Amino acid sequence: MPCCNPTISTFFNEAITTFGYGPSLQAQYGAAPKVNVYYWDGTQYVASGVFTSISFTGYPVTSVTIDHGGASTGIIKLS
Repeated sequence: MPCCNPTISTFFNEAITTFGYGPSLQAQYGAAPKVNVYYWDGTQYVASGVFTSISFTGYPVTSVTIDHGGASTGIIKLS
C-alpha cells in the first residue's frame, strides 16, 4: 500500500513527458499513482491547469504520459 515520500522529477522545455511506472514505483505508490504537475512561470512553480493531460497505460499502470500543451519546464510529483 502507498506509504512513502513523494518522488519528484523535473522536465525542461518538453511538450510531452513519458516515463515508465514499474514494479518499484508500484510498490511505493500502488497500482496507479497520484500525479501532480507544477510549471515554472519564471519566478515560482504553479499547479497545472486545464491544458495539461495525464494518461496512464494499463492497470496496474506501467507508463505515464503527460501532455503539457506545449513546450514547458517544471516538476512532476508522484505520491
